[in-house]
Amino acid sequence: MWQWARQDLPDITEQAQTAFLASADPQIAAVQVRAEAYGENCLNSAGQIAYFAAMTTDFYLTVPVPSFTDVDQLAYILTTAYHTLLALPDDDLPPNPGYLDITFTSADESRRLRVMFSQLRPAITGGLTGLALLEAAGGLR
Repeated sequence: MWQWARQDLPDITEQAQTAFLASADPQIAAVQVRAEAYGENCLNSAGQIAYFAAMTTDFYLTVPVPSFTDVDQLAYILTTAYHTLLALPDDDLPPNPGYLDITFTSADESRRLRVMFSQLRPAITGGLTGLALLEAAGGLR
């Protein structure tokens, strides 16, 4: 029997956080990261978890920004996050990047962008930037 499950990935979180901290751009270095695997728990006949089978790795980022109106800067952060996370060593990651979930914070407000890496890939490789990239990623909520 299987049940949907999530599992924190502290080692991947640490690797990703280190990658962002290494940026020369202070705004990118300020990104806070959390990585989580999404998959299924395999339950034995007693209903206990026998093992976890990861299907995707989801990344949750929090990024302070001066304003939500500078769409070019928000798109730059999105693109940089995408490339930074995909540059992590493959042998350390569970299979398939899943969601890239970014919470942008400014003053007392926050806006969120949540997009699948697979949805974002053609937008970035197609050269979209600024508002067009943010819209292709589903926009800020």
